[in-house]
Amino acid sequence: IATVDYENIRRIINLSGLSMEKTARTFSKLNEEELRDVIISSLNTHYKGLASAEAFRKKGKTDIYILFENKAAYIAECKIWHGEKNVQEAIDQLFSYITWRDLKTSLIIFNKENKDFDKLVKVIGDHLSKNPMCQKNIAVNHNEWLCEFKKDADSTSHIMVQVVVFDICTK
Repeated sequence: IATVDYENIRRIINLSGLSMEKTARTFSKLNEEELRDVIISSLNTHYKGLASAEAFRKKGKTDIYILFENKAAYIAECKIWHGEKNVQEAIDQLFSYITWRDLKTSLIIFNKENKDFDKLVKVIGDHLSKNPMCQKNIAVNHNEWLCEFKKDADSTSHIMVQVVVFDICTK
């Protein structure tokens, strides 16, 4: 997908997540699939129903999928925060869906349990900095990184991954 489309998708995801954070009492009750559906709903207001959930890609079903002109696709994986170990598992899961056409992706994380959001953000940022497959890691906002990953150790192609975490913890 074109960079302008990727930036627009990232912007919509951020606005959707910001809205969830502002009304966390409502959204903290939702499960991962329901939170994902809120983001898909926002994306569909701009992409005319082209955003879908649970689309089969390569080795499984990705949480968010947008097809562009019957060609390159945008995919994203959504996760509820359960610790640093799950960040790498989520990245690996996202990469298991990627084809050679899918070069711009997102990992969207929802914090529902951790009261210390700043510590959680630091853990994610540190994980990305130490990840040997992460070639570039730019902190865009306090809760968002734009990363360039090698798909695997032997790969010469790079995948852009927006890693973003939203705080909907009400404890």
